[in-house]
Amino acid sequence: MVPLETTWRCGSERRTTDVHISSDPVSHVWRDMIGTDPSVHAVATGLSRVHRWLNRTIVPWTTIQHVYVCDVVATGFRASEAGKTPSPEVRMALLFHDVEDMLGADVPAPMKTQEQRWAEEDVRRWVYSQILRLPYPGEAVWGVVKGVDMMVRTAEAHTLMPPRMRQHFVVPEADVPDMLRVSDVILDVLALPISSAVEKYTELVRLLRQTPQIRAMEGRA
Repeated sequence: MVPLETTWRCGSERRTTDVHISSDPVSHVWRDMIGTDPSVHAVATGLSRVHRWLNRTIVPWTTIQHVYVCDVVATGFRASEAGKTPSPEVRMALLFHDVEDMLGADVPAPMKTQEQRWAEEDVRRWVYSQILRLPYPGEAVWGVVKGVDMMVRTAEAHTLMPPRMRQHFVVPEADVPDMLRVSDVILDVLALPISSAVEKYTELVRLLRQTPQIRAMEGRA
C-alpha cells in the first residue's frame, strides 16, 4: 500500500502532515469498486457508469463522455485558435481530471465544499501515482484543463439540461459561437455507444503514454 498524506482543515487553509497512514483509503475503496487490479480500462468503465449533473440531463450523459469531449475540444477548434496543439501532459490531465467521480458521483462544481475538492485531489494524485505512474501535473496544466472544462460544462448545461434546471446549477452565460461548436461535439459523442466511448478513451490514453513526453515522465511519480 502507498499511503496518502493526512490532511485537515485549519481556517481556510489545507494542512498536510508527513505521517504515513497504514491503511490507504483510496486503495480500499478502489478494490471494492473495480477489483484488485485497477487499470485504465477499469477507470474508463467506471466513468462510463457515472451520470453527470446529478442525472438531471434530458438524456443520459456520463463522465466518460464529458472528458472525451474535453479532449476533442482542446485538440480541435481551441487548438486552431491558439495556434498549437495541447501537450500530451495536458491531454492526459483532461482525460483524468474527473477520475474521482467513479468512487462516488459527479457533484456540480458550484455545490462542492472545499473539503470535497481536497478529497478529489487526493484521489487524482493516487491515480497518477499508482495507475499512471506519472508525476502529478502542476498549476499551469490544471489551469488549461480548467478553461476547457468550464467551456464544456457550460455547453453541456445549455445543451443537455432543461432551462429551469440550469438555473439551480449556477451555470454561467455562454459565449454563443463557442457553445454551438462544443454542442456539436457533444451531440457527436452522444451518438456513440457507451462501449465505444470506453474503448476510444482507453486507446487514447494508450497512445498518449507512447509519446516521448509521457515516456520521459514515467516512473518519476
